[in-house]
Amino acid sequence: MTVAVFCTNRVRVVGGDTTVGMHPWPARLRRVIGLVFSVALVSGVIVVEAAPASAAPGWSIVASPSPPGPTNGLLSSVSCPSKTSCFAVGNYVSPLAEHWDGTRWSIMNSPNVGSGGVLSGVSCPTTTTCFAVGSYWSGSATKTLVEHWDGASWSIVASPNSSGSTYDVLTSVWCRGPANCFAVGDHATGPTHGTLVEHWDGSSWAIVDSPNPADATASFLTGVRCPVLTTTCVAVGYYETGSATKTLTERWNGTSWSIMPSPNATSTASSVLTGVACPGPTTCFAVGNFGDNFGRKTLIERWNGATWSITASPAFAAVQSHLSAVKCLGTTSCLAVGARGDNTLVERWNGTTWSVVASPNAPGGTSELNAVWCADESSCNAVGDSAEAGAIAERWNGTTWSVDAPALGSSQSTLAGVSCGSTTNCMAVGNYSNGAVSKSLAERWNGSSWSRVTTPDAAGSPTLVLAGVSCPATASCYAVGFRAANNAAEKTLIMRWNGTTWSVMTSPNPTLAGESVLEGVACSSPTNCTAVGFYVANSSIKTLVEHWNGTSWSIAASPNLSGNSALSSVSCPSATSCNAVGTGYSGGMNVTLVEHWNGTTWSTASSPNPGGSTFCLAHRGGMFQQHQLRRGRAVQHHRP
Repeated sequence: MTVAVFCTNRVRVVGGDTTVGMHPWPARLRRVIGLVFSVALVSGVIVVEAAPASAAPGWSIVASPSPPGPTNGLLSSVSCPSKTSCFAVGNYVSPLAEHWDGTRWSIMNSPNVGSGGVLSGVSCPTTTTCFAVGSYWSGSATKTLVEHWDGASWSIVASPNSSGSTYDVLTSVWCRGPANCFAVGDHATGPTHGTLVEHWDGSSWAIVDSPNPADATASFLTGVRCPVLTTTCVAVGYYETGSATKTLTERWNGTSWSIMPSPNATSTASSVLTGVACPGPTTCFAVGNFGDNFGRKTLIERWNGATWSITASPAFAAVQSHLSAVKCLGTTSCLAVGARGDNTLVERWNGTTWSVVASPNAPGGTSELNAVWCADESSCNAVGDSAEAGAIAERWNGTTWSVDAPALGSSQSTLAGVSCGSTTNCMAVGNYSNGAVSKSLAERWNGSSWSRVTTPDAAGSPTLVLAGVSCPATASCYAVGFRAANNAAEKTLIMRWNGTTWSVMTSPNPTLAGESVLEGVACSSPTNCTAVGFYVANSSIKTLVEHWNGTSWSIAASPNLSGNSALSSVSCPSATSCNAVGTGYSGGMNVTLVEHWNGTTWSTASSPNPGGSTFCLAHRGGMFQQHQLRRGRAVQHHRP
């Protein structure tokens, strides 16, 4: 994809694959076009300090709706202290916590520290006591993160980091009670990873020594359970030695941790354990996967109190599969969850064999389950994520699995342009994230309040963004922007409002354009409009002007400076007079660009540039290519 950078006095904000402290942004990429003001946009809500009642007339915030959206992230772990109370954690830009009250899921306020916060494990011995563990980026290192639920709110609890380490992560936690918990993960100084275990004694967290295999070049712990917390805990994970990845199991005897031998699926395939459940002091099940870069299969191991052995699990020919977590209600009743191909996977242990249990997928397609918890045989909750829908939750009623409605909140939304035909009739346009891609957004002002107006989809283009709008009459508006298919270049987008509905109009794209974007529009009448923007061709950015004559849109010839040139806004007081502005590159400098329409042709007009000023605008081609959510699986462990 083409990447071009130049400067302007108009700032165009684009969503990127932002990686902070080894924790990539978990949401689908979105693009926001518009002027940037000194306000904070958080999930579509603008927060400001209210002006005093006696303040002089001026600007004030007017409420505008943000479309509801799914939790555009992932859920990594779940714990249910009762049949009507479950807590799930994960991440969505920052730490994410959700609660199930027996009827629905709701998003909880969870604190953040530093940036890139992730919660990977949660354990709730009671409805008023939970510990969630994970990591965050401090600005110079990845550090452990522990949060506590006291029945009313989540708060951050101090947790230690390894001496001299630049990378400390907690992935799983298990609490037998409010004053006795173990958390496991890994730490690193440079490229070498070692196991990390921490213990909560009711007042503070402390690091507990944990071993690493003698031949390991890197070791990771991914799950922990304690059937008898004071004397017996089992932790599982994997380690690397040479070019091989092998299973790792460790045991706490009440005093210290030691390594237990554990089998691997084959001598050549990599074997990884990602979750463990212990229904009794001498019975544990560990799950994960084995295979190579060309395919992976489910792996289940069983501990009988003395040794670990591999237990047969269903095979899926020519389909990749893995198990992420397991929960047991007894030695003859367990559920393991994960994914099979692009679908969720649930397997059940009846005391003799493992078998597949039918489970649904989130609407839209690709789904996987990352964790499961059962209060009893007829009440289980599983959580995970979907490439299309973000965080998902499913529920078992003793007979079937069903998808629970996701916790909804305000979507990430922006309004980029507005036009008013009168004091009681305005139209604003922009875009919002539906959890997978950006969608067009239109809102209308009726003189007292803003309300959302439905905008259409465009065939073959799931991504739709509106950047500018012009309303020459009460029942006539034109909005412009761009649309894109998955992994394809952006193309021009123009919509029309007829006073009742919006519709997509046919709009041209330059023949040689890799991508084309419209950023502004002006209409002197319902049958005379001009839209401006830019297109990318042969690694260069060129101005783009399109004209509406009441019947169709056509491209009008427009000049360019010697280097990159783009137009971002236009105003047309009449059919024979328009001025468009933007930016260009000329004489080795980034300069302002003004172009004028005289009714016949476009020409460049002289425009000043303030001395010593620096304006920057960046455009990255193909910004809407699809990026998968961070899965958080052990086999995809992030390295510093």
